[in-house]
Amino acid sequence: HRYTVLCLKGQTMRGLASAKKRAGRTAWEVDYLSVTAPPEQREAIGQELLNQISKEAIKKGVERIFLRLPEESPWMEPVQRVGFRPYAKERLYRLDAVREHQPTGRSQGPYLLRPQGRADYQPLFQLFSSIVPEGVKTAEGLTLRQGRDSREGGWEGLGKRQLVCEKDG
Repeated sequence: HRYTVLCLKGQTMRGLASAKKRAGRTAWEVDYLSVTAPPEQREAIGQELLNQISKEAIKKGVERIFLRLPEESPWMEPVQRVGFRPYAKERLYRLDAVREHQPTGRSQGPYLLRPQGRADYQPLFQLFSSIVPEGVKTAEGLTLRQGRDSREGGWEGLGKRQLVCEKDG
């Protein structure tokens, strides 16, 4: 369930890029980009790999392609020359207590934590749309379908689930 392109010179791999579907069929994420070519060829090969992924995405009706890079990545400028635009910064947190099987605390009532259901899609999308900056809405989707398709997928296949915190209905 992914699309991968290679750049080969004879038997030597010069680059590889791979994309996978996000939550829906209209959004992909490039989750692997590696170019081992000589320095003077790296940028051109990386850009061509991304162009090939884009061409295949267009054929398959994909509307959005996401790419996550560290802020200090040498790819920040080259990917913009093939059409990618930064739209959000992330800060990732990790909780070590979960790995060590230690409790992390409890939420205080009157909150109910429950599995997300189909009936939650519209209200959650409305909440998302009301609080995120305009640039994020435009990048991730202005409609409910676009927003759902753009969500990062893979949780359900790993035995995990999305939860909703509800208060007073």
